[in-house]
Parts: sequence; structure tokens; C-alpha cells
Amino acid sequence: MKLLLFWIAEELDLYRISRPKDEQAKLMCQAAYGLADFVHVLDASEDILTSEQAARAEQSGRLHLLSVGKLFAMAQNSDELLFPLRPKHHVFEHQVDFVADSLLNPKMWAVWMDEDMMGKLRRMCEKGHAGAAASKGMLAWLKLQATHAHHAMKADLECN
Repeated sequence: MKLLLFWIAEELDLYRISRPKDEQAKLMCQAAYGLADFVHVLDASEDILTSEQAARAEQSGRLHLLSVGKLFAMAQNSDELLFPLRPKHHVFEHQVDFVADSLLNPKMWAVWMDEDMMGKLRRMCEKGHAGAAASKGMLAWLKLQATHAHHAMKADLECN
């Protein structure tokens, strides 16, 4: 998925270069790079993010969300849509907020099937293996809960 996102961002950058004054091309490029960088930061990070990693992930996520929001506004005001834009970014926005507030890496509990971006990602994930994304999410959630339980038990033992 990460490689696909960077490929899309690179292709949109080439499109943007061919249209230097096109605001829509610029916003599409920003949205793609924001999402690709968000995923890259989380994928390259441990379960608990450093403050620098969280700040970069939040900045990239916000760039994606703001760019898509502006694209949506442009599409609503336009008579001709270049692509079907279905902004279903509610879960993604919560992930960005969660990263900034908690420093926990969403790769531990969020999967691509949680949010269906443009109606494509969920079908791509399911074709890879029908249960892979959901089972990965469940395993990550169990690991996170076990980690919390371990730290709580360790703290109780140290207090006694």
C-alpha cells in the first residue's frame, strides 16, 4: 500500500508540473503526498511515536485532510468533476488527532478496511486476502491491550 501511495503521488507530481498554474493539480499532489508521508512515518515508527514522529505524522495527515477538503469544495462549485470525490475521511481525521494526543501508532489498531477511500482501498485489501486486514487489526488490538495490562501489573507490583 505504501509503495502504491508514493507512486500515485509521483504521478500526480508529474501532472502538476505539466500544469503549473492549476490549483486543482497542486491540491491533488499535496493530498497524495500528505497521505503517503503519513503512512510512511507510521510504518517506519515503533508502537509509541516520538514527539517528532507524531508531529510529522500530524502535519502530513492535516495536509492531506486540508487538501482533500479544498478539492471537495472546488468539485462542488464546478460543473465538471475530474474524478468522483467521496470524502470519507472521518476515521482518518480521528487517527490524526489520536496520534497528536496519545503518541500511539495507529498501525497497531487501524487497518485500511476501517475507511474506504474513494471506494477502492477496501476492495484492494480484500482481494489480497479476505481476512488479512481484519485479523491484523484484531491482533494489533490484542497486543496493545496486553501491553497495557503488563504495564498496569508491573506498576501494581512496584507499589506493593
